[in-house]
Amino acid sequence: MGVAGRLTFGYRAKVLLGLALVFLVLGVCFGLASIYPVDSGEVTSETVINNEFRMGGNEVRRQGIGAFQGGENLTILVLNRDNFFLDFSIVTYTGTRFENYTDKDIFYPSFTVGADYYEALFVTNDSGGGDIKFQVTATDLQVEYPMNWLGTPGKTLFIASLAAVFIGLLKTDLVSRASANLYIKPFLSRISRLNRRRLMVLVAISMLAWFVLLAFNPNPMGTFENWYTDHARHPYTANLFLKNGFEVFNQPLDTLASRDSSPYMFVTWPEM
Repeated sequence: MGVAGRLTFGYRAKVLLGLALVFLVLGVCFGLASIYPVDSGEVTSETVINNEFRMGGNEVRRQGIGAFQGGENLTILVLNRDNFFLDFSIVTYTGTRFENYTDKDIFYPSFTVGADYYEALFVTNDSGGGDIKFQVTATDLQVEYPMNWLGTPGKTLFIASLAAVFIGLLKTDLVSRASANLYIKPFLSRISRLNRRRLMVLVAISMLAWFVLLAFNPNPMGTFENWYTDHARHPYTANLFLKNGFEVFNQPLDTLASRDSSPYMFVTWPEM
């Protein structure tokens, strides 16, 4: 390909890249428009959770209530079938909303939620447990999405234009390399002995800093915020895998935990 041909090819690649970026932005705009909510003026009531389960002694159980936009009203009912002492709380990313330690039923008739994620936390002591019925009802204004038909065109434009952007960038790069006659030779950069020692010292300092954070962390699970629990859920799921095999991939955690008698049980997202 001659110089004139490479210049023409490069110009076409830049035009393709520019058009692809325009359609990419258009796809994002369509997607945002498709999820624009409009209040219909009608109030709806929906049962978010209606679940029954059994808790053993010294067990922690988390169940997600959901993420809300703010303004919804929730009604929460916890029926303590066997009248055992239960520490029940409703927690969010910003802190604990309610907490109650009792051996009776718990009923929150109605409270307004903010724009946050809400989760129910059940904790039993080592004296035993029993059966629980947990029910959550949400009341809110019904929301409509009048431009939801733009969702599919928006996704199509976004994916197609994103692919075109990659193709345009690749063509532009190939043209620039061809015009400059650049040939990339692979090479392996070696780390000197002094830099290796420095790296080992930095790694050791990093490990020491993390151990200090764990040792003096006020949160019981060693997290920066007293909220995230994936590192506690994963060991329990791994323990269940050793007992139930591949059922951990097709059975809810609640089903597997209900027939487990491990001294350590951390049941979070039981419906998953």
